[in-house]
Amino acid sequence: MWWAPSTAWKKVSAIAAIDVAAKIRRHADGIAAEFVELFLDEFWRPFDEAGQPAERWPEVFDALERLRPLAVESLVAIFQIAMTERVEQELGEQIARLTSDDGDPGRDAA
Repeated sequence: MWWAPSTAWKKVSAIAAIDVAAKIRRHADGIAAEFVELFLDEFWRPFDEAGQPAERWPEVFDALERLRPLAVESLVAIFQIAMTERVEQELGEQIARLTSDDGDPGRDAA
């Protein structure tokens, strides 16, 4: 299971994992659309407006071939930053909440 790389994560229900996967898919569709639009704006439309000259086909094919790896590499790099920031923010808020009243992180918040 892609969501269960460790014993702790095996506790995540299949329904919760499928829900997250659906949300990821929606975001991925939007990201893919942005990269395709970038390709169209920077390569295809200028090529098409120039009358699709034969000597520029290799450049267009090369750009198209590199599109997916570029998107994946960019997405992973940016996601790593975003994930680190989000975890630090959320965990920091949780620790601050636990320690805000009496400074005892082990006290029962209930």
